[in-house]
Amino acid sequence: MAADGLSVPTLSDSSEEKADWLELYALKDDDGNASFSDLVAALGFSGTADAIDDEETAGLSEALTDDARYEGGAEDAFSEIDDRVRSCEGSQHGYPFDVTANAILRQEATTDGVYSFLLLLSRFGNGAGGRDGAKLFEEVCAKAAESYLGADATHVSSYVFGFPRRIGPRGFATAVDNLCRELGEGCGHKDRPNSADQKDAKLDVVAWRDFADGRSGKLIVFGQCATGADWRGKTTELGLTADWCTLWMQDRPSTWPIRMFFVPHRVNERLWFETCVKGGILFDRCRIVQHSNLVPENLRARLAAWSAAALKKNLK
Repeated sequence: MAADGLSVPTLSDSSEEKADWLELYALKDDDGNASFSDLVAALGFSGTADAIDDEETAGLSEALTDDARYEGGAEDAFSEIDDRVRSCEGSQHGYPFDVTANAILRQEATTDGVYSFLLLLSRFGNGAGGRDGAKLFEEVCAKAAESYLGADATHVSSYVFGFPRRIGPRGFATAVDNLCRELGEGCGHKDRPNSADQKDAKLDVVAWRDFADGRSGKLIVFGQCATGADWRGKTTELGLTADWCTLWMQDRPSTWPIRMFFVPHRVNERLWFETCVKGGILFDRCRIVQHSNLVPENLRARLAAWSAAALKKNLK
């Protein structure tokens, strides 16, 4: 039941992982669909029904048949799919699969959108599309941050600071200078003994909502992006925004930036609160898609090209 490059799901996988499998299977399948029965069969093929150890079902484990467990796992995955549909609302493109009672169906433009890019990046990594997907991800996150700050109004901007910088100075000191000019705060870089060793000091994305007067004192966000499976260990790498500004800017912004944390993954609700506490406002896959309307067409084209290459390399 495994597609090329798509490992067979197991019952011990989270509902998010099983839902990802359904979406990837639909991308792979010649008919463009993944059904409840496809997932049940795949779970049965993996033969891991006896590996489940859930406190809620431990007392029922002997009474449940293997088929019932497989069906329960598939039901959990489809509940997660339903939640993804709701969570992507607000975007012009939204959730890119049609969902029925027992299947998800690939749409004509499914593989061209932000969601599929995030799904493939989450599953297959930065190099899956033949170029650095992490840099494309930072550009998407910058636009998501703008959208969240209300970029349908005026005076909302963003800056991709993560290294290597595709736009703007490559050197750290000159990049901080450029950021401060754009931001209208900070007065440029501060020389430190280790300034030359810095690339981005763990800061990937900056966004802010300005006023027409151009004066200091505005809503600023500092964002960190993490694409790998080890994303949980990166939630605290940026640290306090006050520390970052104190270390690397000549003068502090008049109001401290707030933190955001971006991942292409779908984050389990059990991890949500902890991640927000450690990393700031969390943007997982669905939140990014919800705020993807500002992603420009030229970037969408690059995302589509990356996704097409990742599909060809990993699923075709």
